Amino acid sequence: MPDRPLRRQGEGSGVIVNPDGYIVTNNHVVDGSTELTVSMADKREMKARVIGTDAKTDIALIKVDAKDLPHVTLGNSAGVEVGDIALAIGNPFGLGQTVTMGIISATGRGGLGIEDYEDFIQTDASINPGNSGGALVNTKGELIGINTAILSGSGGNQGVGFAVPVDMVRQVMTQLKAKGVVTRARRGVYFQELTPKLASALGVKASKGAVVSEIVPDGPASKSGLKKDDVIVALNGKEIDGRSLRLAVGSIAPGTAIDLKVLREGVERKYSITLDTMPSDPQRAEQSQPFSTPRRGRRG
Repeated sequence: MPDRPLRRQGEGSGVIVNPDGYIVTNNHVVDGSTELTVSMADKREMKARVIGTDAKTDIALIKVDAKDLPHVTLGNSAGVEVGDIALAIGNPFGLGQTVTMGIISATGRGGLGIEDYEDFIQTDASINPGNSGGALVNTKGELIGINTAILSGSGGNQGVGFAVPVDMVRQVMTQLKAKGVVTRARRGVYFQELTPKLASALGVKASKGAVVSEIVPDGPASKSGLKKDDVIVALNGKEIDGRSLRLAVGSIAPGTAIDLKVLREGVERKYSITLDTMPSDPQRAEQSQPFSTPRRGRRG
């Protein structure tokens, strides 16, 4: 109708993680919202408020004013294995509480272009639009992930869904509950994945690693002695590639010292870097639109 304001409305899912009304969902479910209403399984409706959001992992923490709510038990996604049975719970297509079953198809999925920090659990349990923010649970009923995206050409389920692992969710929601924002550490380098071609050109014998492409001036790495074309192959004694290096540093508190093993012209070197705080990037966050289509998938 002309001359009448339009209100953006959307539906998604959420998981009650605390009896006092804290609910975890996806950032893209609540991003840009002016009003939130939570519908419970018993048909109660409650107004909710946003405690904090993290666009880099697509996780948000909201709260309703209620006590003694039934809530999920947080599991351990590090113990999830391919072939495990998984149940996806959510609100597909606005139908209401729905449960689907499948298996864990893969773990540690990244490079999808959906989020900045990707370490997805992949499942073939049916995940559809409206499932975003819903629970992925194991056969014990423990939360192992938050359903976030689907790989689809049609917009519906095709047996490839992605969930943010609960270990990452736990880290994010703990900070959101305490401070309303997520603070991450910065190493002060830009890097690219080591490929066989790069390894040959740089004269290093390594199958995986992160090649330093640029040192940020006055950043933590600039004070350590790292140089362009150094190949970082281990963090605190653990072998890494570029993606695992990014994930690891993103989960470490600013001010922490890390030890890096580096190959330079085939010679092994060791460096210690004290991480500082990653600057906020509000402009980048504003460019993240709800229900945007990632390079290879769609939001669930």
